Amino acid sequence: MVDYREILRLDNLGYTKKDIASSVHSSRNTVSEVLTLAGNLHVCWPLDDDVTNQSLEKQSTAWKPVQPVKNLT
Repeated sequence: MVDYREILRLDNLGYTKKDIASSVHSSRNTVSEVLTLAGNLHVCWPLDDDVTNQSLEKQSTAWKPVQPVKNLT
């Protein structure tokens, strides 16, 4: 599971995406996607204690673009 809270916290502290990815054991693409989605949702650190990784994941999946299905014919 992606640690959304930790990604936002480390970004706020000025860590690079590469360092964040290494720290949370995710890819740099995942970190970039989380930060982009957080910006689109106007979510930033510090977060209230009641904002959990699960609630952030639910918000993010609602905003993820749907990949177009290629016509295979």
